[in-house]
Amino acid sequence: MSDNKRKRTVKDLTVYLNVTRPDLVRYATCYNIDLKSFCYKPQDYFGEYLEVYEDSFEFFNKIKNDIVAFREEFFQVKTLDQLCNSLRIDLVEFLKFYKTKSMRINLFYPNTQPVFNPPKEFNLSTKVKNISTQYLINLYYGFPLKISRQEDLPSEGSNFQAIIGYSDVKQSVIDLLNPIVDIKALDLWGLRKPGGIILFGPPGCGKTFWAEQIANYLHYEFKEIPRSLFASSYVDGAAKNLKEILDNTESRTALFFDEFDSVAESRTTSSSGSRESIKVVNTLLQEIPKLINRDIVIIAATNYLSRIDAAVIRPGRFDLKIPIFPPNQSERAQLIFQKLTKDLPYQSPLTSILENNNIISSDYFINWANKMTLFSTSLLEDFVDILKRKIKYLYDSGIHDNNIIIDETLLEDCITKSSAKLVSQDLEFIANFYLEVSSFVGSGVYKNRLQDLKDELGVKFIGSKNAPQPIGFRMPNIKK
Repeated sequence: MSDNKRKRTVKDLTVYLNVTRPDLVRYATCYNIDLKSFCYKPQDYFGEYLEVYEDSFEFFNKIKNDIVAFREEFFQVKTLDQLCNSLRIDLVEFLKFYKTKSMRINLFYPNTQPVFNPPKEFNLSTKVKNISTQYLINLYYGFPLKISRQEDLPSEGSNFQAIIGYSDVKQSVIDLLNPIVDIKALDLWGLRKPGGIILFGPPGCGKTFWAEQIANYLHYEFKEIPRSLFASSYVDGAAKNLKEILDNTESRTALFFDEFDSVAESRTTSSSGSRESIKVVNTLLQEIPKLINRDIVIIAATNYLSRIDAAVIRPGRFDLKIPIFPPNQSERAQLIFQKLTKDLPYQSPLTSILENNNIISSDYFINWANKMTLFSTSLLEDFVDILKRKIKYLYDSGIHDNNIIIDETLLEDCITKSSAKLVSQDLEFIANFYLEVSSFVGSGVYKNRLQDLKDELGVKFIGSKNAPQPIGFRMPNIKK
């Protein structure tokens, strides 16, 4: 389909199928169809305005009759006796099941929650409407495997949905990348494309993941340059290896350099390793203008922006400098919930255990996230792994999933074990990062995030007898 042709939307799809959007959402929820995968720019809310891939019409047309039949059954009045028979359970077991799963049943579609008649009087003759028998069966016995759009295409203009939170950083990145994306504006206004992109921040905060998402946003192929490339023992070997890679890279590619400070370190020492680095840096600086013309972008990641050679980050070279912050309190809560539940099959005991403990959203973890000051993304993953292992141990010991309690003692123990891995050097990295971001032009965009980071650093530094000192720096003046 040509780019200038209007893409059809969810509304167009429902009109074509002669069903409503709620009909489609309810059916997809019941049969575990990933509606997001059919959208060019997926969002959590499957709105009528979302543009869908053209092959979505063929896919859903094949099951149109099933969607209509599902809708009719959903609105039919049923008795609890009929539902019990369909699930092959008695009334006591049904009421226990319904109470346990009521949150998910009510959220099946918020505007059409089940209605009992007479209300609050539950016996076999009680009537109920706005409920799907098949959904209850799947909820009780297990859902089918997820069905997604078959073609594995990147989401056009993904706007970084895969990254949880960071709305301020995302918007800043989109603004910075606009000169690369908006080719017409470059021609119309005689603007030049920016050079490379540097992502800087403490270890474990997902710089590589951000690089992949930037490449996805640009619709560039992502290609990571291995560190072994620069380990040549031959004279000029590293520079020649780099030149060969750059010459053989195709257009619309994002080349990623991790630990970039070890490649483009400041050219101030006289060791043989540093002399080799000088040649690598010189090669890179010479090639960047050519790469820009070939629609190749270099994305580099470093823990220390200050260690990069000054010539590398001048205008026309690595123009775009993007700080990657540790997640704030809200993002920590969202990340914990996402990593705890993502890709979890419905038949997993953990799904039931979380529901029984009313862990149905990230809100559950918001107060606990406050106890995870300065946790990186990787440290949050460690916390979730510890929590899962502890829950699994309880389950394996013979405790029924309905009786497993995720209480304060359990969570405190997991936090303690993960907190022990936040060492002095990690705090040094974060303190230096705070100073680096605070000092460069454009830091006002991150004013609120910097204040949050300052406050959390204060918790760690102030009153500590063994407060870490940033490498090569005095104690950071976070009070300024």
